[in-house]
Amino acid sequence: MFAAKKSIPSRSIPSTSRGVRLSSALSGPVVEDRILSRLSFVYDREEGDVKNPLNGRYIDGGETLAGRLVNVFNITDKLRADLQLMASSVEDNGM
Repeated sequence: MFAAKKSIPSRSIPSTSRGVRLSSALSGPVVEDRILSRLSFVYDREEGDVKNPLNGRYIDGGETLAGRLVNVFNITDKLRADLQLMASSVEDNGM
């Protein structure tokens, strides 16, 4: 799960409509073999697929920002504790 020890470069993925999607992650050991951590985020913005004929603006789009932090604590060889923190914000200009 936490094999990468260096940051993964940010990437931009074309979305299905007019907009942008960015995501990135950073993972690795905090304390070798004892505490492992992964931080990731995603940002997505779409202008929408439906054009309003009255004003020419696109609707049914939105904006999403989300992040997650996962920590794995290897307390002993047989005992492990996982801690996950997640947050997100979603705005929608739908119909």
